[in-house]
Amino acid sequence: MTFKIGIISDTHGLLRPEAEQRLAGVDHIVHAGDIGRPEIIDALRRIAPVTTIRGKVDSGEWAHKCLRRLPARRGPGRRRTAWCAWAP
Repeated sequence: MTFKIGIISDTHGLLRPEAEQRLAGVDHIVHAGDIGRPEIIDALRRIAPVTTIRGKVDSGEWAHKCLRRLPARRGPGRRRTAWCAWAP
């Protein structure tokens, strides 16, 4: 079984049709910061479930629901990684 993850960042409030086309068919989307507007998240959710990471341009109540970083995963055969898109 293949699980496809689409990664996008720096939309700054504009989700281009080309990006939507490239993300079509993925199982999950990670937006890695600088989303710009909550409507971008809504549009991405119409394609697949979304994990969002807050970037430096993301502010307001909606942005506080975004992660500050992806949690590290530990376990057999997994590398310990954590990814921080932005931290003040």
